[in-house]
Amino acid sequence: MAEEAQLQILMLPWLAQGHINPFVNLSKALGSHGDVKVWIVSTPVNISRIRSRLQGEPIHLLELPLPSVDGLPPGVESTADIKPESAHLLHRAFDQLDKLFESLLRRLSPNFVVYDVAGPWAATVASQLEIPSFVFSVYSPAAFGIFLGHAKRAGSSRDVKAEDLKQAPDGYPLPSVSWKMFEARLMLSNYIALADRIWVCCQRSCGRLIKSCFEEEDKYLQYLNHLTGKPVISIGPLMLPEAGAPREDTSGNYLIEWLDKQRPSSVVFVSFGSESFLSVEQITQLALALVDIGRPFLWSLRSSDGTSSALSLFPEGFEGRTRDRGLVVGGWVPQVSIVSHRSVGSYVTHGGWSSVMEAWLYSGLPLVLIPLRHDQGLNCRQIALELNAGIVVERNEEGCFSREDVCKAVSMVMGDGEKGEQIRSRVRELRGVIDLNTGRQQAYMVELVNHLKRLLISRKETSV
Repeated sequence: MAEEAQLQILMLPWLAQGHINPFVNLSKALGSHGDVKVWIVSTPVNISRIRSRLQGEPIHLLELPLPSVDGLPPGVESTADIKPESAHLLHRAFDQLDKLFESLLRRLSPNFVVYDVAGPWAATVASQLEIPSFVFSVYSPAAFGIFLGHAKRAGSSRDVKAEDLKQAPDGYPLPSVSWKMFEARLMLSNYIALADRIWVCCQRSCGRLIKSCFEEEDKYLQYLNHLTGKPVISIGPLMLPEAGAPREDTSGNYLIEWLDKQRPSSVVFVSFGSESFLSVEQITQLALALVDIGRPFLWSLRSSDGTSSALSLFPEGFEGRTRDRGLVVGGWVPQVSIVSHRSVGSYVTHGGWSSVMEAWLYSGLPLVLIPLRHDQGLNCRQIALELNAGIVVERNEEGCFSREDVCKAVSMVMGDGEKGEQIRSRVRELRGVIDLNTGRQQAYMVELVNHLKRLLISRKETSV
């Protein structure tokens, strides 16, 4: 067993950057606490990527080779490296890590395991070895409440229809934060498997760790606690301070040089992250909207195979009509440096929670929201309806949007009208809240460490 004076915590994130990054931030925050030792466990490719983000932090990295699965190419170990329709292959390979994970736990004997909602088997393995575990949700409290509420319902019935997912679960604090019908139809295909994983995670854990920041989120935390009766521990926003500026090498970067030449708050930045991809029709409508808007823009556009091939899907004449005022990039971009640049005036995004929090903290940008999958629609509705910090682009019943819908939303958040000013003012307020809670991040970690120590003492006393 670990030394009395030091907590030893092992982290197991899911194989997606949107999940790995919060685990890394949590590990850094815990690792800065003097009496905590942290391991992060993942596959070789992901460990290599994590290592590049650590700059002297006392985090220990451990590799587990990803098992071979038919149809999964060698070296593909992250959702960012595979088409969305093949992600189930990664899940299958990830689930087969259980035996290797058990051997690792037997060797290290940590005090606690912190695992992802995508890996409920980790809680089973830990429980068999009498190691307490916590599930860490990288989703917003509002979105995770929807997931968990529907997951509890699935525990009693698998006869679930899209109409059921469209309705908020019983007792959910804000029913307007729910999936639209087209989103519910997309969710339905993998709903049962997802619901089973989430419910098993919460039932087998000692509690849930969840990022939270805003006062409005307290009711969702209470709802989560009510669903299972197990502790819900807020660990703060996990937006670690970077000495006032993001750590990205942008020296000589042509994108930053281009932004330097634009007027303040004039540029529309468009990015849907590394794991959400637009259809051909969505690319077309968004491209036509950028033609119509007439403002300078910077568009980070990647295809589902991780290449820049999506750039070939633009409507005829797009490049010629926007060459003098727009840039489209198919590879990596220094996103934090872009959203924090003085010339950027709005952010067209899928509504991934980490991307949203990052944009608000570093820039206070108003958001134009086009959710594409999973929790994004829930995030976007909370942002627009409860936080009043962005506009969701209108969609029809099939989920399609038009160039006019995009133009309307961008014009609203960047224009001189009352609604746009209200949104920009509200985002400035939220930026202050995130900044304040980021400054309190260490206090959140002290509370978490104290909770874990009390639990450890209680378990030892019970076992005597």
